[in-house]
Amino acid sequence: MKNRAKCKLCNDILESKFGHDFVTCSCGSLSIDGGPNCKRVMYKNMNNFCFINDDDEEYHFKGLKIPAPKEDWISKHPDTHEVFSRLKRFLDINNLPAGTFESVINFINGAKNEE
Repeated sequence: MKNRAKCKLCNDILESKFGHDFVTCSCGSLSIDGGPNCKRVMYKNMNNFCFINDDDEEYHFKGLKIPAPKEDWISKHPDTHEVFSRLKRFLDINNLPAGTFESVINFINGAKNEE
């Protein structure tokens, strides 16, 4: 999944193609970084940008919703399956685009390989 975003103020479409590819729109309101495996976005106002998926469709960031924790959410040490389950739930609740979960998993696997 590509790392692309559009600034609604200057209409620039940004794409970060690799890990340290920091790109800023012409009006300076939006920057993205990290390429497809480690997406980062910096913005002055979250209402002034949208992401663009691989099918060139726009989707808008509406802030993240944090899932209500289970009683033992913090107290127990989750195994890998539970961590991925929580991550998947977080992504589903926030209605993030298809491929986001796989991008996060690929990033985690890449970080493990660098250790």
